[in-house]
Amino acid sequence: MNNVKLTKKTIDRIIAKSSCVAEFTVTMYKYVFLPVAWENIEKINGYPHIHCKTNEYIFTAIKLYNEHSLLNTWFNNGFSTMNSTAKEWEVIPCDYTLK
Repeated sequence: MNNVKLTKKTIDRIIAKSSCVAEFTVTMYKYVFLPVAWENIEKINGYPHIHCKTNEYIFTAIKLYNEHSLLNTWFNNGFSTMNSTAKEWEVIPCDYTLK
């Protein structure tokens, strides 16, 4: 699977349309795994990798969103930066198992 380009605008749009952090995570995963129909994925093995700066933007954007909403939740997983070779604003999808 190819790496996926990500923009601040895409992240902000997904946050604004999400009613909770779980919905944000699922919507981001659907975006990352777009070439594969989401309904055909049985299991995601690990976490997609992103660049530290991209991760920092996501955390900051969610934190700011939470401060202005009633959700008061925190995003604590979904993407990995550990040993990531992702470039800024790029997501490296992880392996997955199809149904």
